[in-house]
Amino acid sequence: MTAHRARDLAAATVLPLVAALAVTTLGTPADAGTTEPRTVSITAVEPRDDVFLVKGKVRPHHPGGRVLVQRKRPQAAHWQKWRTVRTTDASRYRRRVRQLRRPGVICYRVKVPGDATYADAFSEKVCIRTYWK
Repeated sequence: MTAHRARDLAAATVLPLVAALAVTTLGTPADAGTTEPRTVSITAVEPRDDVFLVKGKVRPHHPGGRVLVQRKRPQAAHWQKWRTVRTTDASRYRRRVRQLRRPGVICYRVKVPGDATYADAFSEKVCIRTYWK
């Protein structure tokens, strides 16, 4: 047997072994405890002039759980933790948001931290634009 054939044969036997090891060490999502992802909805409403609310719900049911409201300027690189809010018995949350002091845009999203059953979940972003009349 020539050297290059021996090398090809060795590579052919190592490749399935590496693939089998990767499957057993990485596991499946069910093994990792993330049986199903959470869904987080978010909306921004203005019930009165200059009063804004960021609100939504978490599914599956997450009563009394913590959700992190994050915010970011469009030109910023990262989301910043802004406030922590508890969900109601119906898995809903809401937080009042003050408008910016000067014209501009600020975006919000909600993060639900993972636990033994679920992975971290994020909502879509909502942006509020402030401008002067």
